[in-house]
Amino acid sequence: MPDNPVITPSDITKNMIINRSNVQDKVYLNFEKITDHLKKQLSEIESSKNDMPSLSYPCSVEFYNGEIIENAILHNMDEYLKQGGILYSREVFADDENKISQIKRIFPSKNRLPIKFSKEVHTYCETGMGYLFFYFLFDDGSEKLVVGGSAANFYDLPEGYDLKNIVGVRQFNREKDKRTDDNIEPSNVAIFRYRESTKRPSSGNPFYELSE
Repeated sequence: MPDNPVITPSDITKNMIINRSNVQDKVYLNFEKITDHLKKQLSEIESSKNDMPSLSYPCSVEFYNGEIIENAILHNMDEYLKQGGILYSREVFADDENKISQIKRIFPSKNRLPIKFSKEVHTYCETGMGYLFFYFLFDDGSEKLVVGGSAANFYDLPEGYDLKNIVGVRQFNREKDKRTDDNIEPSNVAIFRYRESTKRPSSGNPFYELSE
């Protein structure tokens, strides 16, 4: 008998599911609920993904104290759960300094990668587990390797380049392309996670949901 046996669906008891579900509920309720006012503003921001319901919105935000954050991403945790997401722990998902209640205004970010390029990047397969390489193509004929995940929408471009200089993107070819030392990486962003409901949406995951 192994020290850490793999749990299969047949090993899952009703009490295990209830306990796990209760933990999920507590984590979910720790997220702040988005107001109708902010939700309306968020509806004017286009999500970067084109293959599933909106999960995240790259944008800029203004706080009630007047501070503005140009690079922000708002994550819809209801959609995340509906698509099979798991809330592993309060520390991972909900212990953020950035709270939705701090936000007075949501508006488009001038630093965001143009939507036509980010949507194309979202169609690329991962280069390796948990990471993605691809290229920015610039109007001077050069290309630069980008190292980051597909969810990134803000990037630290090389000196002398701006978003308007990007004319295309292309996928990294693991057979032919090689990683260089001169790479473009994602910029720092402020992440805000929010919920829309008073009750955690069902994910349909048998480890966390009782069968009807």
